[in-house]
Amino acid sequence: MKMFRGHRSVSRAWRGIGAVLLLGTVHARGQYYDPRVEPPKPARYVAVSVAYRDFRPRSDAALINMSGIMPGLIYHQESVDFQIGYMTYELEGESRASIVAITSGSFDLPLSRSPGGGFFLPLLITADYTKAEATGLQRDDFNIGSVGFGAGLAYRAGAERWDFGIRAAAAAQYSFEGFGTGSGFSPVLLADATILLRAVPLLDGVALGYRFRLQTWNMKTDMFDYRSLMHGLFVGVLF
Repeated sequence: MKMFRGHRSVSRAWRGIGAVLLLGTVHARGQYYDPRVEPPKPARYVAVSVAYRDFRPRSDAALINMSGIMPGLIYHQESVDFQIGYMTYELEGESRASIVAITSGSFDLPLSRSPGGGFFLPLLITADYTKAEATGLQRDDFNIGSVGFGAGLAYRAGAERWDFGIRAAAAAQYSFEGFGTGSGFSPVLLADATILLRAVPLLDGVALGYRFRLQTWNMKTDMFDYRSLMHGLFVGVLF
């Protein structure tokens, strides 16, 4: 009986030593482990943008050639983004107008992670609509919608009061005429950089950024083969 009690005492002693060692190991790891290994938290913001836009023909049959400042609005929520812009311009002595609507959804695959962020592979679903008025008949207007897929490379980092992200991507889109049966192909190159300042005492913070977009259209008719370059700044509020 004494031997049995002695064995139980030794067993409890070893269990106690094991528990102390385990707690010590966890505490030691806790001193060197940063719990923020996930990417910065998703954001929602609305912003105003000011972009320079250059819209030029890629063939002699095209009719529209214009450039200027395009103001716009941006709505961003987590992985979904929507942007709309509007501008007017002079064409052959007449005042014309153009509207651009762009939307995308992104699914980011992590490539590497470090405390506060890391590198990601964004997989994109993209869509856009562009209308630019020509002179003369309405059928000569550029009135094209596009939808497609893309991928790129992104890096994000952050802390408690700020988040930063930069991305570059390319997309291949199927294009179609808004008031016709024509179709074609529209490749897109895009890049953006965004910083979120959560410490600013305005709603949930402030969003600042830059966006670049280069898009071309290769339609079945040369009349609608154009190139659009758009880049500019935006500022908005988190909520």
